Amino acid sequence: MVYPVGGMVVMEKSDNALQQALGTQEYLRGHDEEITALDRNGRYLVTGQTGSRWSKTREAPVVIWDLPSRQEKQRLSGLSGTVTQVLLSHDQKFLAAASSESQMVIWLLEDMSVVLHKKFEGEVKLLCWSKGKEQFLVSA
Repeated sequence: MVYPVGGMVVMEKSDNALQQALGTQEYLRGHDEEITALDRNGRYLVTGQTGSRWSKTREAPVVIWDLPSRQEKQRLSGLSGTVTQVLLSHDQKFLAAASSESQMVIWLLEDMSVVLHKKFEGEVKLLCWSKGKEQFLVSA
């Protein structure tokens, strides 16, 4: 089980409540504000946060975690406000994220380059990757 608590991610190794109470949890720390979005797909976990009070622009970073090593793989920028959604593509080639300030960014995970950075008229409420041979993103 994986879930956010404030600015950290808690990873529980067992579904057994007694084992959980005895300290079989691991913690991933890398955010300076509350984690507001989380997605897990295979090897990677992705988290996004509310905009940092330590940044003049209220930048809201997205962090990619390598689950086997429990280490931060990459910190991505480009969103402000609050990250409302993060979503890895099924083939783990792309990452999409949206913010409360009507922004959406898509990164190519191979080199962490930005494929799309767009500001919409209204907040992006839904992100969904197709499951077919051709990858495409549906947003609303």
